Amino acid sequence: METSRPSKFTRLITLTFVCAAVFIAALAGGVWSLAPAATLGASDSAAPSFDGVSVPHLHYLIGTAVSDTLPTAVGDESGALTYALNSAPALPSGLAFDTASRTISGTPDGSASPSAIYTMTATDAASNSASLQFQISVAAANAPKPTAVVIESSPANGVTYAAGDTLVAVVKFSPDVSVSGTPQLALEVGLNTRLANYAPLRSDENDLAFVYTIKAGDFDGDGVSVGRGALSLNGGSVSDWDDSNLAASLRVGHLSVSSSSPYTVNDTSPVLTAPIESRVWITHATTTPQILPMAVGGDGAVSHALSPTTMPAGMRWVESERKIAGVPTEAAAAATYTWTATDADGDTDSRDFTLEVVEETALAVTGVTFTSTPASGGNYKTGETVMVAVEIDRGAEFSGDPYLALAVGSNTRRMAYTDKNADCTIHTFSYTVAADDLDGDGVSVTALSLGEGGGLQPFTRAYPLTNAPTLGTHAVSNASAHRVNDTAPSFGAA
Repeated sequence: METSRPSKFTRLITLTFVCAAVFIAALAGGVWSLAPAATLGASDSAAPSFDGVSVPHLHYLIGTAVSDTLPTAVGDESGALTYALNSAPALPSGLAFDTASRTISGTPDGSASPSAIYTMTATDAASNSASLQFQISVAAANAPKPTAVVIESSPANGVTYAAGDTLVAVVKFSPDVSVSGTPQLALEVGLNTRLANYAPLRSDENDLAFVYTIKAGDFDGDGVSVGRGALSLNGGSVSDWDDSNLAASLRVGHLSVSSSSPYTVNDTSPVLTAPIESRVWITHATTTPQILPMAVGGDGAVSHALSPTTMPAGMRWVESERKIAGVPTEAAAAATYTWTATDADGDTDSRDFTLEVVEETALAVTGVTFTSTPASGGNYKTGETVMVAVEIDRGAEFSGDPYLALAVGSNTRRMAYTDKNADCTIHTFSYTVAADDLDGDGVSVTALSLGEGGGLQPFTRAYPLTNAPTLGTHAVSNASAHRVNDTAPSFGAA
């Protein structure tokens, strides 16, 4: 039970009217009645009050010692209060009231007595007073009494009772009892009292089962409880007791069920349903923003928190968007991060993930291939096109005016960029042979250049490279099958 809730009580509120009739309004079980009362002092602005204060029905067993302290009045600003218990009716035999401590104590030693209403009055120095009514009943010593009060059901989902679930509380008596009608057991569900009805679920005559079906609006984050004095006949009967003597068994036995987490109601913890992937980023590489998931469920408002919030260089944590974004600029060792969702009553769910940044691997040329063939004998003639494909190790796009350096004899010609394949890993360059080109031992492919202001943008990188990768071992030297305007000598006509 999260917050204690006043049980049914009878309050006597003394109302003062100057130069007017004065009445006592008694609220009993929700019904108001009016009766004449003595007039209080003329100044009642600081009168004591029992408003909001209650006393549960006091049920005692003959031969069992008791001690109950009644509550103090509030609102006294005129001096110390004095307390008195009305002389009629008299307390059951064996009991006494101490005015200084407001305590009813002793051991009932007479016969069983039905419920009777008693009135305690608090009076201040100015003769202002307020009264509080409560009930006392005494049951025979041999009356059946409970040996235990337990909740025997379990939530259908194994975690918390949900709307539509049945909660079963069992009151165990000794000796056996018989039941007629529908007695009720008051359950404290959060801030509300819910009544569980008797149901003949048990074959044992000393076990009384009470059933309550959880409603959609019920909530109890720390568990349902059953307080003392929670049992009422509700027009039925248990053995030959009246309503007072039945309830006495719970009161005298001091049996109850305290708030307990196994019996929570509609207490759902937040759940992070989506996984969080660990990421390994590359320096200077484009990153896809990582959006951390929101939790579902939970009670009340659910907050989310990341720990730690310090990111690798170049990355940033955007709390309002639950987003990690940016372009990493420095390598960083793997670090563990925890994303936690917390609901209003402190239930949590969390996920761990790691973030790491590794150094960028330089873009590399993996092959240089002639894709053209001379029309005759490995010898390009004027006007023919030489075509070369350059393969790189990852997708990238050229910008500006890139070219491939082609050595033709003693001259270097620029092969223009002409095409690429679908994944942008193979790029083709071409050159048309001029009349003055000559290379008898074959052309050479010597370098890849981005040209003036050009760039090469790998798809994995956030911004383009400003230097082209070297051809390295894939450079081609004197390709004999790709000569240019190489003509054999001949003799003229005789």
